Amino acid sequence: MSAAVPGVGSGAAGQVHLAARICRPKAAGTVFALLMAVSNLAILTSTWLGSIWYDQLDALWGHRAAFNALVAMGAGFTAGCWLLAPWLRPAARTDSERGA
Repeated sequence: MSAAVPGVGSGAAGQVHLAARICRPKAAGTVFALLMAVSNLAILTSTWLGSIWYDQLDALWGHRAAFNALVAMGAGFTAGCWLLAPWLRPAARTDSERGA
């Protein structure tokens, strides 16, 4: 799917890269597993909730307007994530982790 839709794969790669930068190396496996679990839960929830919203908006406004409203909501939530980015700071590295 990510090969067919530009940006899907790079978005996930960006999340993994950001997670790798902010976590300690000894916790990388656990952080990656948690990131994947949260990502999978978010995909499941957004698909379920999006289908309910689409059906309700379709009954009110029609197919095209319902789709456009959901795209706008998705863009708004994605843009809102950038408000959290300033609080993500890299973890401090110890001398043993730096290889010194």
